[in-house]
Amino acid sequence: MQQLNIKQLLAVTLCGSFLMFGCSMAELEKVSINKINADLNKVPSAAGFVATSASVDNQLYTGSGNNYYVCDTGDDNNSGTSTSDPFKTFDKAMQVFTSMSAGGSVLFCRGGVFQTSTNRRLSNFRCSKNAACSLSDYGSASASRPIIVANGVDALNFEEGGNADQDGGYYISNLILKTSSASGVGIRFYNDVDDVVMENLHIEGFKLAVYSAGANSPNSGSNRINENVTLNNSVIFSNGTSGWLGGCSNCKITNNRFENNGFNRAIFDHNLYFSNPWKTSPATNVLISGNTLYKSTKVNGKCEGVSLVVHGQVNDLTIENNYVHEDVGAVADKCWGISVDPGYSREEAFRNLIIRNNKLENMGGVGIGCASCEGVMIANNVITDDSGVLRSGIKVPVRGEDTLKSDNVEIDNNTIQAVGLTSVGVEVGGVNPFVVTDNDIALLSNSTNCIEKSGANANIDTSSNTCVQSGSLVIDPVIDPVIDPVIDPVI
Repeated sequence: MQQLNIKQLLAVTLCGSFLMFGCSMAELEKVSINKINADLNKVPSAAGFVATSASVDNQLYTGSGNNYYVCDTGDDNNSGTSTSDPFKTFDKAMQVFTSMSAGGSVLFCRGGVFQTSTNRRLSNFRCSKNAACSLSDYGSASASRPIIVANGVDALNFEEGGNADQDGGYYISNLILKTSSASGVGIRFYNDVDDVVMENLHIEGFKLAVYSAGANSPNSGSNRINENVTLNNSVIFSNGTSGWLGGCSNCKITNNRFENNGFNRAIFDHNLYFSNPWKTSPATNVLISGNTLYKSTKVNGKCEGVSLVVHGQVNDLTIENNYVHEDVGAVADKCWGISVDPGYSREEAFRNLIIRNNKLENMGGVGIGCASCEGVMIANNVITDDSGVLRSGIKVPVRGEDTLKSDNVEIDNNTIQAVGLTSVGVEVGGVNPFVVTDNDIALLSNSTNCIEKSGANANIDTSSNTCVQSGSLVIDPVIDPVIDPVIDPVI
């Protein structure tokens, strides 16, 4: 019998690094975290499909105001205006942040540990995209980033009270956010918070790591949707419900590592959960790119939920160059990779969707899927499974649809390898015909079809696809690159 080797079929190189030195929560105040690196695995673009990424410009202009310094060796009675005369506590720092002038910065000393037990709303209407206010670090690059420990509260809660009034212009970087109680939110945005950049953060142990929430009744000129939000080059680790929850327009989630998030409830929790329930205000122009997602929704040792899921009303969404993977033998049927589909009781729709150049390994029931999606390109993705659990590499519609039925869908130039006895490469159905071309699929000979077609797609032409079914299919594991320790870089 012919034996197929995935190295002969795929030309995909993974690169990147990740290293973490951990500690117990009891040791938290003594720890020096050397390195948590989020230069993540990228998948090179495959030939034959070139498209422009979602256009998202979230650049902020910082450094135009006063600096205030905070160190755990300081004193809240100090002036806080120099490194030799810093404030001491996190709570004092937040009081200053909410009242300082446009373009100002609150900087925490590297190597310092800052406790808070205060539920505090943060907003500063002086800050703006053109004069952003910063929360960041200062001091020796050889010391660990500042550690902020939230004791039963949200670490950073950006919310002004009452009805929504737009605020924003916040730059948050080079901080470690942890909790002593496995509750609360690492960073929360509520009531129309716009123009936010989060970079080089480590957020660990919360109920939610980043929560981009909705709003109370908006005032004139305000929206329910947060806008111009970026999460970049950060590690989101071991948060109980989700690593990211919520929606935004003109936003980017790029080059992050999401690991072991969403373990509180099977199926309902996720590593990355982008959601926007507002029918009258769709989230638009969203880029999710260059992230690594691993150990999603681990319940009883197995992944039990979708790693990257999108629900609600979203237009112009690009999901590209992400590496979504699980360990062999550590996945259940509901451990899907990427799915954009209805999940609420209200109407949902997804228009202008690109899912391309992603690499997925050892998913459960479905690798990539969408439903109620219109204007879709699923291209140049690599989906491999040697766990034997995968049912469908790509499936459209992936579940029941709302009023909008999937239409104008193109599934092109994907590579799918699976050893499950019931695995299908591509599964298409629904009420509108799709285009399925130039996909390379390899399955066991006693599995089902490489392409399963039903509904309006029952008779579409799929002759350009390659289908190989062999009695023995060997999928070689991807070997992680050698990782050299790097000391906690400053971006």
